[in-house]
Amino acid sequence: MTTWWLVAYAATAVCLAVCVPIMPTPHAKKCMTLVPAAAVFIALAMRMRTHLDMAGMLCVYSSTVLIAPLGMAGRRKDVHKMASDARLFGAKNELAPMRLHVQMCTALVAMMAVWTWFIWAGRA
Repeated sequence: MTTWWLVAYAATAVCLAVCVPIMPTPHAKKCMTLVPAAAVFIALAMRMRTHLDMAGMLCVYSSTVLIAPLGMAGRRKDVHKMASDARLFGAKNELAPMRLHVQMCTALVAMMAVWTWFIWAGRA
């Protein structure tokens, strides 16, 4: 179980190190610092729903926290362009570039697969 604590610490550090600098405004940076807190709530909900042990809960937390940095890594220009367009042309309901959507969805599916694999492997 100590290993999962180290993985959770590393995942949190990666999330904050990758996501916070990418955000273009101070408000967005503050919001990104709350991603680990949201992941805690997701992990607690999974623990209550499926009666996971602590290792399973830390696996869920680590997988959830890593979705954002994997989904946004290398997309700083896209995120800044969206923010500058919103500042210049008003807050329109425009979608992000397709490559950002594809990368974020791929990260979501990959981390959900990792999460599921680790939980099922732990129960076997």
